[in-house]
Amino acid sequence: MIKNVNIKNFRCFRNSNFKGFKRINLIGGKNNSGKTAFLEAIFFNTSPRPTSVELLRRFRQIDFSFMKEMPERAWDNLFYDKKTKEASLRLENEEGNNISLMLRCDEVVEDFVKFISEEDNDNKDDVKFQEIRELLSNKEAKRSTLHLEYKLNGEKGISASLIAYNKGLISKGINLPNPKYIHFIPSSFRVSSTALAEEFDKADLNGLSSRVLQAFQVIDAGITEVKTISIGQPSIYIRTSSNDFLPIGLFGDAINKVSYFILKMINNKNSILLIDEIENGIHYSAHAALWDRIFELAAAFNVQLFATTHSIEMIRAFNKVVADGRKDAGAYHEFFKHRKTQEITSNIHDPKTLLFELENNMAIRGE
Repeated sequence: MIKNVNIKNFRCFRNSNFKGFKRINLIGGKNNSGKTAFLEAIFFNTSPRPTSVELLRRFRQIDFSFMKEMPERAWDNLFYDKKTKEASLRLENEEGNNISLMLRCDEVVEDFVKFISEEDNDNKDDVKFQEIRELLSNKEAKRSTLHLEYKLNGEKGISASLIAYNKGLISKGINLPNPKYIHFIPSSFRVSSTALAEEFDKADLNGLSSRVLQAFQVIDAGITEVKTISIGQPSIYIRTSSNDFLPIGLFGDAINKVSYFILKMINNKNSILLIDEIENGIHYSAHAALWDRIFELAAAFNVQLFATTHSIEMIRAFNKVVADGRKDAGAYHEFFKHRKTQEITSNIHDPKTLLFELENNMAIRGE
Protein backbone atom coordinates (compact mmCIF):
# COMPACT_ATOMS: atom_id res chain seq x y z
CA MET A 1 0.00 0.00 0.00
CA ILE A 2 1.04 3.59 -0.63
CA LYS A 3 2.19 5.32 2.56
CA ASN A 4 3.79 8.60 1.45
CA VAL A 5 3.59 10.80 -1.66
CA ASN A 6 5.82 13.63 -2.93
CA ILE A 7 4.69 15.78 -5.87
CA LYS A 8 6.88 18.42 -7.53
CA ASN A 9 5.79 20.86 -10.24
CA PHE A 10 2.75 18.78 -11.25
CA ARG A 11 -0.59 20.51 -11.87
CA CYS A 12 -1.19 22.81 -8.85
CA PHE A 13 1.61 21.32 -6.73
CA ARG A 14 4.92 23.17 -6.50
CA ASN A 15 6.51 20.85 -3.93
CA SER A 16 4.18 18.95 -1.60
CA ASN A 17 4.67 16.00 0.73
CA PHE A 18 1.81 13.86 1.99
CA LYS A 19 2.23 11.15 4.62
CA GLY A 20 0.30 8.67 6.70
CA PHE A 21 -1.98 7.02 4.16
CA LYS A 22 -3.94 3.97 5.24
CA ARG A 23 -6.09 1.40 3.47
CA ILE A 24 -9.06 3.78 3.13
CA ASN A 25 -8.33 7.49 2.69
CA LEU A 26 -10.92 10.25 2.42
CA ILE A 27 -9.66 13.63 1.21
CA GLY A 28 -11.49 16.89 1.79
CA GLY A 29 -10.68 20.49 0.99
CA LYS A 30 -11.82 23.62 -0.79
CA ASN A 31 -12.10 23.88 -4.55
CA ASN A 32 -8.68 24.06 -6.25
CA SER A 33 -6.91 22.60 -3.23
CA GLY A 34 -5.41 19.78 -5.30
CA LYS A 35 -7.74 16.90 -4.44
CA THR A 36 -8.34 15.73 -8.01
CA ALA A 37 -4.77 16.51 -9.08
CA PHE A 38 -3.55 14.35 -6.20
CA LEU A 39 -5.55 11.39 -7.48
CA GLU A 40 -4.16 12.03 -10.96
CA ALA A 41 -0.61 12.02 -9.60
CA ILE A 42 -1.14 8.59 -8.05
CA PHE A 43 -2.79 7.29 -11.21
CA PHE A 44 -0.04 8.65 -13.43
CA ASN A 45 2.74 7.27 -11.22
CA THR A 46 1.18 3.83 -11.00
CA SER A 47 0.24 3.61 -14.68
CA PRO A 48 2.78 5.76 -16.62
CA ARG A 49 1.56 4.97 -20.10
CA PRO A 50 0.54 7.12 -23.07
CA THR A 51 -3.02 5.83 -22.64
CA SER A 52 -3.04 7.28 -19.11
CA VAL A 53 -2.16 10.73 -20.50
CA GLU A 54 -5.11 10.47 -22.87
CA LEU A 55 -7.45 9.37 -20.07
CA LEU A 56 -6.46 12.32 -17.90
CA ARG A 57 -7.08 14.67 -20.84
CA ARG A 58 -10.58 13.28 -21.28
CA PHE A 59 -11.32 13.32 -17.55
CA ARG A 60 -10.37 17.02 -17.50
CA GLN A 61 -12.44 17.61 -20.64
CA ILE A 62 -9.52 19.28 -22.42
CA ASP A 63 -10.53 19.81 -26.04
CA PHE A 64 -8.34 17.81 -28.39
CA SER A 65 -8.60 20.59 -30.99
CA PHE A 66 -6.60 22.87 -28.68
CA MET A 67 -3.71 20.41 -28.72
CA LYS A 68 -3.76 20.35 -32.51
CA GLU A 69 -4.03 24.13 -32.84
CA MET A 70 -1.25 24.81 -30.32
CA PRO A 71 0.85 21.64 -30.04
CA GLU A 72 3.72 23.57 -28.49
CA ARG A 73 1.50 24.11 -25.42
CA ALA A 74 -0.14 20.70 -25.37
CA TRP A 75 1.40 19.66 -22.05
CA ASP A 76 1.39 22.99 -20.20
CA ASN A 77 -1.55 21.92 -18.02
CA LEU A 78 0.59 19.17 -16.47
CA PHE A 79 3.14 21.57 -14.98
CA TYR A 80 3.00 24.10 -12.13
CA ASP A 81 5.93 26.02 -13.66
CA LYS A 82 5.09 26.36 -17.35
CA LYS A 83 8.66 27.47 -18.14
CA THR A 84 10.53 24.64 -16.44
CA LYS A 85 8.20 21.88 -17.66
CA GLU A 86 9.74 19.19 -15.49
CA ALA A 87 7.86 17.34 -12.77
CA SER A 88 8.28 14.36 -10.49
CA LEU A 89 5.76 12.09 -8.79
CA ARG A 90 7.18 9.85 -6.05
CA LEU A 91 5.39 7.20 -4.02
CA GLU A 92 6.71 5.20 -1.09
CA ASN A 93 4.89 1.98 -0.25
CA GLU A 94 4.73 0.03 3.00
CA GLU A 95 7.57 -2.25 1.84
CA GLY A 96 9.85 0.79 1.69
CA ASN A 97 10.08 0.88 -2.11
CA ASN A 98 10.33 4.27 -3.80
CA ILE A 99 8.54 4.49 -7.12
CA SER A 100 9.07 7.66 -9.14
CA LEU A 101 7.83 9.05 -12.43
CA MET A 102 9.69 11.93 -14.05
CA LEU A 103 7.85 14.09 -16.60
CA ARG A 104 9.71 16.38 -19.00
CA CYS A 105 8.48 18.44 -21.92
CA ASP A 106 10.70 19.62 -24.80
CA GLU A 107 11.04 19.31 -28.59
CA VAL A 108 13.47 16.40 -28.60
CA VAL A 109 12.36 13.59 -30.93
CA GLU A 110 15.43 11.30 -31.04
CA ASP A 111 13.57 8.50 -29.31
CA PHE A 112 10.96 8.59 -32.04
CA VAL A 113 13.53 8.76 -34.82
CA LYS A 114 15.06 5.54 -33.52
CA PHE A 115 11.63 4.01 -33.00
CA ILE A 116 10.51 4.81 -36.55
CA SER A 117 13.77 3.60 -38.08
CA GLU A 118 13.30 0.25 -36.37
CA GLU A 119 9.70 -0.13 -37.49
CA ASP A 120 8.76 -3.02 -39.72
CA ASN A 121 9.34 -2.26 -43.41
CA ASP A 122 5.74 -3.29 -44.04
CA ASN A 123 4.81 0.21 -42.84
CA LYS A 124 6.97 2.08 -45.32
CA ASP A 125 4.10 2.76 -47.74
CA ASP A 126 1.56 3.65 -45.06
CA VAL A 127 0.38 7.29 -45.34
CA LYS A 128 0.39 7.81 -41.57
CA PHE A 129 3.85 6.30 -41.29
CA GLN A 130 5.22 8.66 -43.95
CA GLU A 131 3.54 11.63 -42.28
CA ILE A 132 5.30 10.83 -39.01
CA ARG A 133 8.66 10.49 -40.76
CA GLU A 134 8.19 13.91 -42.36
CA LEU A 135 7.21 15.48 -39.03
CA LEU A 136 10.30 14.12 -37.32
CA SER A 137 12.58 15.38 -40.08
CA ASN A 138 11.01 18.87 -40.20
CA LYS A 139 12.77 20.97 -37.57
CA GLU A 140 10.39 23.90 -38.19
CA ALA A 141 7.22 21.94 -37.44
CA LYS A 142 5.30 22.98 -34.33
CA ARG A 143 5.37 20.14 -31.85
CA SER A 144 6.16 19.25 -28.27
CA THR A 145 7.29 16.01 -26.73
CA LEU A 146 6.29 14.67 -23.33
CA HIS A 147 8.82 12.22 -21.88
CA LEU A 148 7.92 9.80 -19.08
CA GLU A 149 10.67 8.03 -17.15
CA TYR A 150 9.82 5.40 -14.56
CA LYS A 151 12.23 4.49 -11.76
CA LEU A 152 12.14 1.95 -8.94
CA ASN A 153 14.36 2.73 -5.93
CA GLY A 154 16.39 5.22 -7.97
CA GLU A 155 17.30 2.80 -10.75
CA LYS A 156 16.42 3.98 -14.23
CA GLY A 157 13.55 2.00 -15.62
CA ILE A 158 11.38 2.06 -18.70
CA SER A 159 10.40 5.22 -20.56
CA ALA A 160 7.68 6.45 -22.90
CA SER A 161 7.18 9.52 -25.07
CA LEU A 162 4.32 11.36 -26.75
CA ILE A 163 4.54 13.98 -29.48
CA ALA A 164 1.76 16.52 -29.98
CA TYR A 165 1.59 18.08 -33.45
CA ASN A 166 -0.97 19.79 -35.65
CA LYS A 167 -2.74 16.56 -36.63
CA GLY A 168 -2.86 14.82 -33.30
CA LEU A 169 -0.65 12.66 -31.10
CA ILE A 170 2.03 10.06 -31.68
CA SER A 171 3.00 7.79 -28.81
CA LYS A 172 5.75 5.33 -28.18
CA GLY A 173 4.45 3.11 -25.42
CA ILE A 174 5.98 0.95 -22.76
CA ASN A 175 5.22 -2.50 -21.47
CA LEU A 176 5.53 -1.64 -17.81
CA PRO A 177 5.40 -4.46 -15.27
CA ASN A 178 2.47 -3.52 -13.05
CA PRO A 179 2.17 -5.48 -9.80
CA LYS A 180 -0.89 -3.48 -8.82
CA TYR A 181 -3.96 -2.60 -10.81
CA ILE A 182 -5.21 0.95 -10.55
CA HIS A 183 -8.60 2.36 -11.47
CA PHE A 184 -9.64 6.01 -11.60
CA ILE A 185 -13.33 6.97 -11.40
CA PRO A 186 -13.72 10.72 -12.13
CA SER A 187 -16.56 12.78 -10.68
CA SER A 188 -18.45 13.11 -13.98
CA PHE A 189 -17.98 9.51 -15.10
CA ARG A 190 -20.95 7.27 -15.93
CA VAL A 191 -20.10 3.77 -17.04
CA SER A 192 -22.00 2.08 -19.88
CA SER A 193 -24.52 -0.67 -19.19
CA THR A 194 -22.40 -3.10 -21.22
CA ALA A 195 -19.28 -2.41 -19.13
CA LEU A 196 -21.26 -2.83 -15.90
CA ALA A 197 -22.73 -6.11 -17.11
CA GLU A 198 -19.26 -7.40 -17.96
CA GLU A 199 -17.96 -6.50 -14.51
CA PHE A 200 -20.94 -8.18 -12.85
CA ASP A 201 -20.45 -11.36 -14.87
CA LYS A 202 -16.82 -11.51 -13.71
CA ALA A 203 -17.96 -11.33 -10.09
CA ASP A 204 -20.76 -13.84 -10.69
CA LEU A 205 -18.38 -16.37 -12.26
CA ASN A 206 -16.26 -16.17 -9.10
CA GLY A 207 -19.26 -16.71 -6.85
CA LEU A 208 -19.29 -13.13 -5.60
CA SER A 209 -22.64 -11.86 -6.88
CA SER A 210 -24.07 -11.87 -3.33
CA ARG A 211 -21.53 -9.19 -2.34
CA VAL A 212 -22.75 -7.01 -5.21
CA LEU A 213 -26.35 -7.48 -4.08
CA GLN A 214 -25.40 -6.44 -0.54
CA ALA A 215 -23.82 -3.25 -1.89
CA PHE A 216 -26.94 -2.46 -3.93
CA GLN A 217 -29.08 -2.93 -0.83
CA VAL A 218 -27.12 -0.17 0.89
CA ILE A 219 -28.65 2.25 -1.63
CA ASP A 220 -32.07 0.57 -1.83
CA ALA A 221 -33.02 -1.99 0.81
CA GLY A 222 -35.89 -3.16 -1.41
CA ILE A 223 -33.56 -4.71 -4.01
CA THR A 224 -33.88 -8.50 -3.85
CA GLU A 225 -32.00 -9.82 -6.89
CA VAL A 226 -29.38 -8.75 -9.45
CA LYS A 227 -28.44 -10.44 -12.71
CA THR A 228 -27.35 -9.67 -16.28
CA ILE A 229 -29.56 -10.05 -19.34
CA SER A 230 -28.20 -9.90 -22.90
CA ILE A 231 -31.37 -9.26 -24.88
CA GLY A 232 -30.08 -6.53 -27.15
CA GLN A 233 -27.38 -4.60 -25.28
CA PRO A 234 -26.06 -6.52 -22.24
CA SER A 235 -27.14 -4.85 -19.01
CA ILE A 236 -27.53 -5.44 -15.30
CA TYR A 237 -31.16 -6.00 -14.32
CA ILE A 238 -32.48 -5.44 -10.81
CA ARG A 239 -35.53 -6.88 -9.11
CA THR A 240 -37.16 -5.14 -6.15
CA SER A 241 -39.73 -6.50 -3.74
CA SER A 242 -42.52 -4.77 -5.66
CA ASN A 243 -41.38 -5.05 -9.31
CA ASP A 244 -40.21 -7.40 -12.03
CA PHE A 245 -36.62 -7.15 -13.30
CA LEU A 246 -35.80 -3.67 -14.58
CA PRO A 247 -32.58 -2.37 -16.24
CA ILE A 248 -30.11 -0.66 -13.93
CA GLY A 249 -30.41 2.59 -15.89
CA LEU A 250 -33.85 3.14 -14.34
CA PHE A 251 -32.46 3.20 -10.80
CA GLY A 252 -30.50 6.47 -10.92
CA ASP A 253 -26.88 7.60 -10.77
CA ALA A 254 -26.19 6.32 -7.24
CA ILE A 255 -26.73 2.66 -8.18
CA ASN A 256 -24.68 3.11 -11.36
CA LYS A 257 -21.72 4.67 -9.55
CA VAL A 258 -21.76 2.43 -6.48
CA SER A 259 -22.11 -0.73 -8.54
CA TYR A 260 -19.11 0.22 -10.66
CA PHE A 261 -16.64 0.94 -7.87
CA ILE A 262 -17.87 -1.99 -5.76
CA LEU A 263 -17.36 -4.29 -8.74
CA LYS A 264 -13.89 -2.85 -9.34
CA MET A 265 -12.99 -3.71 -5.75
CA ILE A 266 -14.40 -7.24 -5.97
CA ASN A 267 -12.88 -8.04 -9.37
CA ASN A 268 -9.38 -6.64 -8.74
CA LYS A 269 -7.53 -8.00 -5.75
CA ASN A 270 -4.38 -6.18 -4.62
CA SER A 271 -5.42 -2.98 -6.37
CA ILE A 272 -5.67 0.78 -5.91
CA LEU A 273 -8.99 2.54 -6.44
CA LEU A 274 -9.29 6.32 -6.94
CA ILE A 275 -12.74 7.94 -6.71
CA ASP A 276 -13.26 11.65 -7.27
CA GLU A 277 -16.21 13.16 -5.35
CA ILE A 278 -17.45 9.86 -4.01
CA GLU A 279 -20.64 11.38 -2.62
CA ASN A 280 -22.09 12.34 -6.02
CA GLY A 281 -25.65 11.03 -6.40
CA ILE A 282 -25.66 9.17 -3.08
CA HIS A 283 -28.19 10.23 -0.42
CA TYR A 284 -26.60 11.10 2.91
CA SER A 285 -28.69 8.48 4.75
CA ALA A 286 -26.76 5.72 2.92
CA HIS A 287 -23.27 7.11 3.57
CA ALA A 288 -22.44 5.22 6.78
CA ALA A 289 -23.66 1.85 5.48
CA LEU A 290 -21.74 2.40 2.25
CA TRP A 291 -18.50 3.15 4.11
CA ASP A 292 -19.03 0.05 6.23
CA ARG A 293 -19.31 -2.02 3.04
CA ILE A 294 -16.26 -0.34 1.48
CA PHE A 295 -14.09 -1.07 4.53
CA GLU A 296 -15.21 -4.69 4.52
CA LEU A 297 -14.50 -5.23 0.82
CA ALA A 298 -11.18 -3.36 0.90
CA ALA A 299 -9.92 -5.68 3.62
CA ALA A 300 -11.27 -8.81 1.94
CA PHE A 301 -9.75 -8.04 -1.47
CA ASN A 302 -6.68 -6.06 -0.35
CA VAL A 303 -7.73 -2.81 -2.03
CA GLN A 304 -6.36 0.62 -1.10
CA LEU A 305 -8.82 3.43 -1.74
CA PHE A 306 -8.37 7.18 -2.13
CA ALA A 307 -11.57 9.20 -2.42
CA THR A 308 -12.28 12.93 -2.45
CA THR A 309 -15.36 14.70 -1.13
CA HIS A 310 -16.96 18.11 -0.54
CA SER A 311 -19.75 16.64 1.60
CA ILE A 312 -19.84 17.20 5.36
CA GLU A 313 -22.32 14.32 5.62
CA MET A 314 -19.87 11.99 3.87
CA ILE A 315 -17.06 13.05 6.22
CA ARG A 316 -19.30 12.58 9.26
CA ALA A 317 -20.35 9.07 8.13
CA PHE A 318 -16.75 8.14 7.33
CA ASN A 319 -15.55 9.25 10.74
CA LYS A 320 -18.31 7.29 12.49
CA VAL A 321 -17.26 4.07 10.75
CA VAL A 322 -13.55 4.72 11.46
CA ALA A 323 -14.23 5.52 15.12
CA ASP A 324 -16.25 2.30 15.52
CA GLY A 325 -13.21 0.03 15.48
CA ARG A 326 -11.49 0.91 12.20
CA LYS A 327 -9.01 3.58 13.30
CA ASP A 328 -6.05 1.65 11.90
CA ALA A 329 -7.70 1.18 8.50
CA GLY A 330 -8.95 4.67 7.63
CA ALA A 331 -7.89 8.33 7.78
CA TYR A 332 -9.40 11.67 6.84
CA HIS A 333 -6.94 14.06 5.14
CA GLU A 334 -7.74 17.76 4.92
CA PHE A 335 -6.03 19.48 1.96
CA PHE A 336 -5.33 23.20 2.15
CA LYS A 337 -2.91 25.89 1.02
CA HIS A 338 -0.40 27.08 3.60
CA ARG A 339 -1.13 30.71 4.45
CA LYS A 340 2.48 31.84 4.09
CA THR A 341 4.02 29.61 1.42
CA GLN A 342 0.81 28.81 -0.51
CA GLU A 343 2.10 25.25 -0.81
CA ILE A 344 -0.62 22.62 -0.79
CA THR A 345 -0.34 20.51 2.35
CA SER A 346 -2.57 18.23 4.41
CA ASN A 347 -3.67 17.60 7.95
CA ILE A 348 -4.67 14.14 9.18
CA HIS A 349 -7.56 14.35 11.64
CA ASP A 350 -7.65 11.87 14.51
CA PRO A 351 -11.20 10.37 14.73
CA LYS A 352 -11.83 11.77 18.23
CA THR A 353 -10.60 15.22 17.23
CA LEU A 354 -12.61 15.13 14.02
CA LEU A 355 -15.75 14.15 15.96
CA PHE A 356 -15.26 17.15 18.25
CA GLU A 357 -14.73 19.42 15.23
CA LEU A 358 -17.85 18.08 13.51
CA GLU A 359 -20.00 18.48 16.62
CA ASN A 360 -18.84 22.07 17.03
CA ASN A 361 -19.13 23.04 13.34
CA MET A 362 -15.42 23.75 13.10
CA ALA A 363 -13.53 24.17 9.80
CA ILE A 364 -12.35 20.81 8.50
CA ARG A 365 -12.46 21.23 4.71
CA GLY A 366 -9.57 23.56 4.03
CA GLU A 367 -11.25 26.72 5.28
